[in-house]
Amino acid sequence: MIRKISKLFFQGLMAVLPIIVTAYILYWLASTAESVLGSMIKLVLPSEYYIPGMGVAAGVGVVFAAGALLRLWLFRRLFRWGERLLQRLPLIKSIYGAISSLMDFLDSSKKKDFNRVVLVNFHKEVKMIGLVTREDFEGLPCELGMDDKVAVLLPWSYQMGGITIVVSRSRLEPLEMDVNVALKFMLTGGVNTSKQQ
Repeated sequence: MIRKISKLFFQGLMAVLPIIVTAYILYWLASTAESVLGSMIKLVLPSEYYIPGMGVAAGVGVVFAAGALLRLWLFRRLFRWGERLLQRLPLIKSIYGAISSLMDFLDSSKKKDFNRVVLVNFHKEVKMIGLVTREDFEGLPCELGMDDKVAVLLPWSYQMGGITIVVSRSRLEPLEMDVNVALKFMLTGGVNTSKQQ
């Protein structure tokens, strides 16, 4: 009886937890935008004209404006200059670099090589699913790109991380699997059983 109750509880938790975490992140982003940008708007706009939610609307507007401005050559140059400046500051460099890399990872327009799912053969009985992240090693030490090698990311289950290995193409087997399905499979430790679409 207790086993059935605990199984039902965990099934419910697994169904509800992703929704709660997503809702919390959206709430946090909206309340931060409302707090920070809303207080700036209140400095300019008389309080009787301020409508709750203007901070959130301003946040959405700022994001769209940044995207539009970055299409212009001058603003792209200024943005790159600012990025280079941030990359020189010790602590900020680490934080900004990690967030920037994560955004590049999530940006589908920048996924040039990051669209191939492969099996890496470590031994005849041991294979790992990975994602080809780089085939061109230009600008890196020549030892990395020797002998027709590629970089493969092997994500860790249930964590934002993984290891990148440089391996010969001969050790790889192409896998007919969508990148998103493969990521879901790897990040859940193979527990996710939803069918490939």
